Amino acid sequence: TFLVALSMLSVFNIIFSYRRNAWSGFIILLLWLTFVLDLKKKLLLIIIASICLAVLGPYVVSKRFAEQSGPTSHPTLTSDFSSGGEVSVKKGRFAELRNATMATLEEHPLLGFAPWGHYGSKFMLGQFAFFTHSAIVHVLFKTGIIGLWLFCWPIFSLAFWTVKRRRLFPENNKYQILCEAAFGGVLFNIPDIVFGTPIVVYRHLQILGFFIALIYCSYLFRNSETMEEVPSYERAG
Repeated sequence: TFLVALSMLSVFNIIFSYRRNAWSGFIILLLWLTFVLDLKKKLLLIIIASICLAVLGPYVVSKRFAEQSGPTSHPTLTSDFSSGGEVSVKKGRFAELRNATMATLEEHPLLGFAPWGHYGSKFMLGQFAFFTHSAIVHVLFKTGIIGLWLFCWPIFSLAFWTVKRRRLFPENNKYQILCEAAFGGVLFNIPDIVFGTPIVVYRHLQILGFFIALIYCSYLFRNSETMEEVPSYERAG
């Protein structure tokens, strides 16, 4: 009962956070859960998710954008990266990321502008001279191609390793559930990594690190439990 209440509270918090990265991450998390859950739980999840989207979706989305006003406001879901119904790289969010990427590749492609560096006014990044709205571009900006590779390599390795090793758990084992839930938390953070500022907002990285640690702990505890079930003379032999 406590876990169900905690889950509902988390869903409520995500929906009413009014953040597109959180909404996108929640959708990715739901897709992951439909992949790992059994058929009965999948159907239950789909029913609950459909009800939430049908009842809360229109209200939350309209509320999120209806009260936007001013030159920097975003009155629609895609207004900060689209123009005339088409995605634009000449202004808005994607223009910021494009200009930041090109500036880094032109000036300091391998090692970036360093942790204390910032873009000059000629790169037309506006107020975002010290960071970008993307952890990928931000790491490229600060540490260059080398740093970006070192940042992405563990994340991709974790994904491939988890998907491959999750089947080694016994069916519905408590550590399998812990691993898959924690990996869902990592997937939830993907939109924030791609289009958010988790490097600047340090607590986001702490949460991501917590989920990664839980994945490691699930395998550690599972292996420890397996070793305890094997008689000592067999382990010695």
